[in-house]
Amino acid sequence: MDVISIGREAAPQLAGASTGDGNIYWYQNPCTRVPFLQATPCSASRTSLWKEHRINSDNAGIARGNAFTSAPVTPSGIAGLITAANEVEDEVVYTPGLAWFYPTVLPDRPWTMVDLDNTYRDVHKINTGIWHGEIPYILVAEEEQACPPARPDGHPPDHKPPCRIAMFQFIDGIWRQIVLSRTSTHNQSVIPWGTGLLMADSNHGFYGADRSIHLRVIQP
Repeated sequence: MDVISIGREAAPQLAGASTGDGNIYWYQNPCTRVPFLQATPCSASRTSLWKEHRINSDNAGIARGNAFTSAPVTPSGIAGLITAANEVEDEVVYTPGLAWFYPTVLPDRPWTMVDLDNTYRDVHKINTGIWHGEIPYILVAEEEQACPPARPDGHPPDHKPPCRIAMFQFIDGIWRQIVLSRTSTHNQSVIPWGTGLLMADSNHGFYGADRSIHLRVIQP
C-alpha cells in the first residue's frame, strides 16, 4: 500500500491490493477540503469511512502480495500508481509483472492500465522520481529468488533469465526501459547524487546471492 495523489490540490489517498479478492483499490480520503493543507488537520480523515474504488478492470491479474508506490508525475500532469509482482500468495503470480495505472476523468471508475513488462517477478521495492531534465523515472530490482541459481522452497526460480536492476524513463510519451545490471537485489534506497542518482542496496542472501551492501552511481 502507498499514499497517492489524485489532483494537485486534493487530499492524499491510499492505494493497494485487497488480500481477499486480489484486486487493486484506492481508498478515498473523506477530507474534501481543497486545497488540502497538511499543516491543518482534517478530522474527517480520522473519523470517517475511506470509500474504496477498484482501480483494475476485470482479468487484470491478481495483485495480492504486490509491491506498490505512487507514480511520478508526467509532464502532462498524469501520475497514478506503479505496481509489480512481489511475493507469490497462494501460488498465484501477478501476470502483468510491472504495470502503471492512471486515472481517467472519472477516477472512481477503473483506471487505464499500461503493462510495462510482464516478465518481472519478486520485485520487493519500487523507487520513483524525477531526474535529468525533468524526466520521470521508475527503478525496480528483482530479488534473488526470481532467477538462477536460487531454488526457493526447493523449486526452480520464477524465471530462467538473470535477475535485473532496471530503470524506466518517461520519454516522448512512453516508458522506456534500460537494464542497469543483470543481478539481483532488494530494498534499494535511491537519492539524488550530483547530476545522477546514488543507490544503496543488498540481497537478503537466503538463496546463495552476495550479501554485500552495494553503492551504485546511476548517471544520465
